[in-house]
Amino acid sequence: MMTLSLKNKLAQGAQLYGMFNSIPNPLVTEIIAASGYDFVIIDSEHTAINDETLEHMIRAAEAAQITPIVRVSQAIERDIIKVLDMGARGIVVPHVTDKAKVEQVVQLSRYYPQGLRSLNGGRMAKFGEIPLTEYMNDANNDILVIAMIEDKEGIAALEDIVQVEGLDMIIEGAADLSQSFGIPWETTSDTVQSALRYMHDVTQAADKYFCALPRDTAQQKMWLQRGVNAFVLGDERGKLYRHLKSELSVHKGAHTT
Repeated sequence: MMTLSLKNKLAQGAQLYGMFNSIPNPLVTEIIAASGYDFVIIDSEHTAINDETLEHMIRAAEAAQITPIVRVSQAIERDIIKVLDMGARGIVVPHVTDKAKVEQVVQLSRYYPQGLRSLNGGRMAKFGEIPLTEYMNDANNDILVIAMIEDKEGIAALEDIVQVEGLDMIIEGAADLSQSFGIPWETTSDTVQSALRYMHDVTQAADKYFCALPRDTAQQKMWLQRGVNAFVLGDERGKLYRHLKSELSVHKGAHTT
């Protein structure tokens, strides 16, 4: 587990780049890893990924030495414990709006004494080859608990949310946040950008990690100047679409020159 510990790399101050992996195929996970990304967030909230495929995607990430994180659809026991037992090194919980939800997620994601995650001697403990108490300690130290703030209610409760012991990171969700403010897709509006800066300030003050989703290089530079070192650069579906469309346009244009 240690070689894929994103938490250790964050603590060292490394600049880390990730991508949402929405296409339910382990080959795509390997492509993202081969492209040089540090971590992948496998998205089970918005995409139809079955359990077997999800487990294979996590294995593909492990084999390619990229850290597998899973965005679950709900902060419920079945979703969180299952993907951690599959081998996810982190959990992203969407639409966090209150402290109680984060406390619940921490309880489900950490073993005693930090939480009450159900004990299991499966693949992550090499079926008992690794002493289970040793694995419990490693998991508690390495697994990232990440709350996604993408509602105005989450902004209002943020100062309480970031105080939860066991929460490691806040990740911004500007798209849904814009909708929550009544201005869907206006992610560059002053209202949304001000909320994101506030989110970072509060997170930093609580000594938690912050992950940004820059939409362009100007946003990237702004976050770098603020000391942010974790970034998610969108999802592979949109990048694939834009690349294919752009390349086709170039080739079609060759006929007219």
